[in-house]
Amino acid sequence: MSGTIPEELIDEIRERVNITDVVSEYVSLKKVGANHKGICPFHSEKTPSFTVNEGKQIFYCFGCGAGGNVITFLMKASGMTFPDTVTELAKRAGVTIPEASGRFAPQKNDRQEALYKINELAASFYHSILSESEKARSYLKKRGLAEETINDYKVGYGGDGWDGLCVFLSKKRVSLSLAEELGLIIPKKSGGYYDRFRGRVIFPISDIHGRIIGFGGRSIDGSEPKYLNSPESILFKKSDSLYGITVARRWIKESDEALIVEGYMDLLSLHEAGIKNSVATLGTALTAGHLRLIKRLSRNIVTVFDADQAGVKATLRSIDLFITEGVNATVLTMPEGHDPDTFVREKGVEGFKKAIKSAMPIMEFFINQALKGKNATEIKDKLKVIEEVFPYIERLPSRIEQEHYIKIVSERTGVQEESLAREMKKRGSGSPKKFKVKLPGTGILSGTKTAEKKIIQLLLKYPELKERVAESGVLNDFQDEKLRGLEESILAAPFKADPLEYLKTEEQKGLYLKLLMEMLDAVEPSKEMDDCIETIKLNKLKKEKERIRREIEAGAKNENESIFMEQRHLLERRERHKKLN
Repeated sequence: MSGTIPEELIDEIRERVNITDVVSEYVSLKKVGANHKGICPFHSEKTPSFTVNEGKQIFYCFGCGAGGNVITFLMKASGMTFPDTVTELAKRAGVTIPEASGRFAPQKNDRQEALYKINELAASFYHSILSESEKARSYLKKRGLAEETINDYKVGYGGDGWDGLCVFLSKKRVSLSLAEELGLIIPKKSGGYYDRFRGRVIFPISDIHGRIIGFGGRSIDGSEPKYLNSPESILFKKSDSLYGITVARRWIKESDEALIVEGYMDLLSLHEAGIKNSVATLGTALTAGHLRLIKRLSRNIVTVFDADQAGVKATLRSIDLFITEGVNATVLTMPEGHDPDTFVREKGVEGFKKAIKSAMPIMEFFINQALKGKNATEIKDKLKVIEEVFPYIERLPSRIEQEHYIKIVSERTGVQEESLAREMKKRGSGSPKKFKVKLPGTGILSGTKTAEKKIIQLLLKYPELKERVAESGVLNDFQDEKLRGLEESILAAPFKADPLEYLKTEEQKGLYLKLLMEMLDAVEPSKEMDDCIETIKLNKLKKEKERIRREIEAGAKNENESIFMEQRHLLERRERHKKLN
């Protein structure tokens, strides 16, 4: 199953690497009983259904069905190939993998790797040019950036010439067509290329794994546009990318809070001041992709926008996203004339942290904005406010939250809470959506099928019982076709082999992982297996009994005496068998 990678090495790597440690780099996990739970990184959800079992070294999402082992997770979360994932985990585990001359030859996506390499080369070029440009260094000094920060974040300069990067990449024998694909250079009508980011301070943009995926450039001579980003490519999507996420990831998890600011300089100033749980959007509005990236690490978000009208509008546009994505959002509005960069320099770190503590819940901010410019004593204005805020209050995930904000609206408008509650009920809501809770042991299985589920779980935990199951022939008596197919695959797998490697479909793999996640240790495995087999056999007899009874009745009506006596005899035999067992 592993191609050229030795199977025993893969097993050793899986045993040495703790799945919880790897998943925690992408998902904020909380211990719940024997498992760890968090928001699934593979689909949008409000209630955590992503589960990691450290003992079994597996993960499973009860929401979308994604599941597997540590290799499966890292491949899915990082987008790396199987060999690259194994190589990465081997480094963590301290396991040496033979090189291409031996038994293992990494199979990389050559084109994608080449693009990452070009970005790295471009970043090193820009950074080296910065050291030669007094103009660019003077600008950064004026903005208060320390040398250490400049180096840590590989801040650079695009140079003053038209083709500096083109010449550099050509000397490095880099494909200029690939550099064009990344948006680093632009083709001339007359032939050849020129640099996209010339004359700009450069901010390399990295993904959550630290790989450079694009660049942001700020003009320092007043030319427009002020900010310029890399165009979208197979590496870079603005709606899914956040500046500073590579560094901020650790700090967001530790503090269980993320700050979102608007600009590169805001982000660097905060990080320089020690407020490293902050990220920046790339000159674009906040998106669902941004929130999904952050809420893997924390569901507590503070938006830090400018006090101008544009900043307020940006905040208001985000409220729908915050509710939809199920995050706890607050708003920190900078004083007039300030942005995070200038504020932290004037008020200091403690002043900024104090401001964060006073950040206003997003819904309260929204209510305040709805009231601006309106006369709360006028009935028409009261109605306007209610019409504006109620659609959002109705969507809040709990009745407690709804009642809290209804109370605030009541206080600000003078309308009684009871009247507002009736109005919301009249509008067709009145309470948040009720979510069905699925208890352990319930779901696709109930009644007699519980025994079928238990048999599979016992086989997963105690493979030495395979022979007993095969001899019983109980598989033929399974009512659930999905479970029957799963058991066939498990029985066909070699002894002590991971059944996951032998499952035929993604549906089977999902069902397997779900059962494995719900499985409890057995006190007497052999006895429990015998009980399950007996339960299924007896249930089969009961069904057959009912069938025979119906046929007896039909036989009596048709006055077929011989059939009647024969079936009656069979029924009595079944009853005796039941008493013996």
